[in-house]
Amino acid sequence: MSHLSSAIVRYTACALGVFSAGLALAGCASSAAAPSETPAESVAVLGTWAEAQSAHPANIEIKDGNQFVAFDGCNTLNGTWQQDGETVAFETISTTEMACSDEAWLTGLATGHIAGTEMTILDAEDHELGRLIRDK
Repeated sequence: MSHLSSAIVRYTACALGVFSAGLALAGCASSAAAPSETPAESVAVLGTWAEAQSAHPANIEIKDGNQFVAFDGCNTLNGTWQQDGETVAFETISTTEMACSDEAWLTGLATGHIAGTEMTILDAEDHELGRLIRDK
């Protein structure tokens, strides 16, 4: 084999080795970037949640795009929401300011805790304001 042929064989072998090592590293990088455990399924939050057995029930409609709209029997609220497991944080809240009776409790919402088909609404100090049931 000539000196030139020998150099070409070594270059090709070296290039194939580098290419193979690159593929192996790319495979490692893909698996390293993936989480080692599959996260638990998120609690279903989208939809309408309403106060049970009330003449003018408070309700929250949690929408795609992290938007919500709510009605407390007197005032309308809207804003954004973020979910962390069973907890929903209501953020960037704007509300109408009608003169309402003491029954209008939803305007103080800060978070909601979901357990099955029930959402417990809490204020900023984690005091329970009321409970809503998932509307079917």
